[in-house]
Amino acid sequence: MKVSAKTPEGRAVISGVGTLCFTHGVPLEIVLGFFKDNDLVVDWFDYIRTALLDGHNPRTVRARIDSSTADIYGGVYAKEVVSRTDKVLALFA
Repeated sequence: MKVSAKTPEGRAVISGVGTLCFTHGVPLEIVLGFFKDNDLVVDWFDYIRTALLDGHNPRTVRARIDSSTADIYGGVYAKEVVSRTDKVLALFA
C-alpha cells in the first residue's frame, strides 16, 4: 500500500487496498475500521480497478463497498462512495 494522493484536508489517500483484500484476504471492513481510526482514505478508483482486473463482478464490488462503508462510516458516507463507484464502474463498462 502507498499514498496515492492527499485530500484537500490533508488526509492520505491510500492505494493497494484491493490487493490487501483480494490477494491477502483481509476483509474490507477491517481495513476501513483501521483507516477510520487513523484518518486515512481508500483510493476507491484503485480498489475498483483492482477488483475488476481480478475478475470480480461489478455488482458484487458495488455491494461490498456499499455494505462495508455503511457499516463503518454510516449511510451518508456510503451513499456518496456508492454514487462515485457507479461512475467509476461506468468507465470500465
